Amino acid sequence: SFGIHFRDNPERPSFEAAYEVGLHRYTNTDEFDRVSQNLTAVYRKQLIKRLYSRTTTDISLKGSSEDREINNNYVFEQQLQYRFNSNTRVAALAAYRVKRYPVVDQDSNSIDSYVGAKIEQRLRGDRRVELGYRYDHNRAWNPRNNYIRRRYTLEFQTPLSRRRRDSVGAEFRYNPRDYQNRTTRVNGVRVPRHDDRWVLDIIYERAIRPNLSMA
Repeated sequence: SFGIHFRDNPERPSFEAAYEVGLHRYTNTDEFDRVSQNLTAVYRKQLIKRLYSRTTTDISLKGSSEDREINNNYVFEQQLQYRFNSNTRVAALAAYRVKRYPVVDQDSNSIDSYVGAKIEQRLRGDRRVELGYRYDHNRAWNPRNNYIRRRYTLEFQTPLSRRRRDSVGAEFRYNPRDYQNRTTRVNGVRVPRHDDRWVLDIIYERAIRPNLSMA
């Protein structure tokens, strides 16, 4: 995959955009072979003292570079952030998302809107920790694909060396999902389907120049 990222200001951007294109090739099957694209644009604005707005538009075509989904996603998200002080801030968000799949899977086409909140705390030594929660309701063309999903996140970031200007960050996500019109068999009994997903991401980042970084 290849991507580019633009900011109108390296430290405090009011607008930024990112684009990524990925080439996918699999062995033993060509079902998931494709070229995926993702475009994200973010606009930030201070509304009043300590209250900020963040508007995000995200378009993903043919899935992402990290999975085998080949659907298209269109997301519009609005976030309001309140800063208690320079170290503590809370945010509330709401989003409208449209998912579109190939014709063979069009029953999965859906509107998947969500709401959420998060709190961020900056610590000594330029460290940062963030807790987040999100609730989304997927409403598909086929009711079997309707579900309610919750997302719990914990992020932590810390610098490693001021001389090298590098840092490491970790994000843990827990995503339970409950299907509203689908069952599965457990110990011979049909029960509503419930899925759990656990994800851990670790990212290393290093500043090469004041306006250029590598991750």
